[in-house]
Amino acid sequence: MRIVLVILILCLPSIAAADVVGPEPESCPAGSSPSVSHSGPYCRPTAECTSEASCGASQTCGAVMQCVETRGCGGLMPPDAEPCTLEHVVGPCDGDGSCDVGVCRARDLCSGEGGSGGDDGCGCRAVAPQEAGWPAMALAALAWVTWRRRR
Repeated sequence: MRIVLVILILCLPSIAAADVVGPEPESCPAGSSPSVSHSGPYCRPTAECTSEASCGASQTCGAVMQCVETRGCGGLMPPDAEPCTLEHVVGPCDGDGSCDVGVCRARDLCSGEGGSGGDDGCGCRAVAPQEAGWPAMALAALAWVTWRRRR
């Protein structure tokens, strides 16, 4: 009976992972980069260009029509925290300037040859380390019980 109790106690930390956020989206539209928050994965708008000089040598700075959705940040909710929002770039607007999700908005982005369409250009993603989880804890508990019996 003690063995079962010890294993259950050691497994509790892996069960109480309520604050874990999911992975970033695999890809995002030009002018945004993958990100995560307590409300889930989203495509964070990158900084807009201000002039041709802020773009690469063979790029131009110009308006791109994108659907942008405003979402709640998640995490603490009122009255414990002030409400917060974040912007998620859904994709390009339809030809008539409408969006299925979000609002069509003009954003000044770098585009043209030699560019990545306004994203941050690194093509990289941060990957969260995997948790050991309950199997490793159960194995540790079993090793501890075996050690205690041999004493």
